[in-house]
Amino acid sequence: MNIFERKVYRRILGPVYDNKKENWRILTNKEIYARVKKPTIIEKVRLNRLCWFGHVQRMEENRIPKRVLYMNWEQQDGEVDQEIDGKMR
Repeated sequence: MNIFERKVYRRILGPVYDNKKENWRILTNKEIYARVKKPTIIEKVRLNRLCWFGHVQRMEENRIPKRVLYMNWEQQDGEVDQEIDGKMR
């Protein structure tokens, strides 16, 4: 995902003129992050996951997301699907 993000930023920011070499070049990764000054997409995803976890932690015990979070994942996939379907009805 970081590769895609840098590709988009390079497209938005465009090439830069290098006075020393007297030619155009693309920005390096460090130059991109110095200009953008925002967290990377991976950092944003991690922060959103952490916020969602906190939200689920504050939910009542009988809510589906909280039950799924603490579900025993050692079961076979089919058994998990049946258990979720049975609890949702």
